[in-house]
Amino acid sequence: MKRILIFIVLIFFIFTATDIVYTNVKADDAFLEDASDYYMVDQRLTEGNGNTLIPKGAIQGVNDVYYVEFQYEIILKEGKELESSIEQLWISNSVSQEMLEEIFNFEFEYEEVNTLDYREHLFRESVSASVVIVTLRVSMNEPATYEVFQQLIGRDLSFKVYFSTN
Repeated sequence: MKRILIFIVLIFFIFTATDIVYTNVKADDAFLEDASDYYMVDQRLTEGNGNTLIPKGAIQGVNDVYYVEFQYEIILKEGKELESSIEQLWISNSVSQEMLEEIFNFEFEYEEVNTLDYREHLFRESVSASVVIVTLRVSMNEPATYEVFQQLIGRDLSFKVYFSTN
């Protein structure tokens, strides 16, 4: 009788441990399965990397660049479409949200790099998913006035990147 009880407890622990292993496969909550799922990244564009973002068409100096790229890896349930957006642009209190939207451009590129079978729990069926690399390219237009340009120089641009599915 004692052996049967120990055997049952052992089986219970094996199933529990297996469920934990499958649950932890989720890639930092970047798995988008249905319309209520979203993934948000709080991003900052700084000059600390040695390069300076300059407006398109301006004369480039040694460390000047016309765009800066960010990359994200998203796991998307097969059959769903990835949607991306930029919100809450902020550089300082003196520059309005509308003005920042006119000056900065955000372009998304999507590349499906892998497909995988995703299983959140041991007893649920597996779901086909795609691994998508999202490249965000940030560029800058010429500011309307020199005063606005002076307000942008040397400041960090912060924004939120949202990924969702329909």
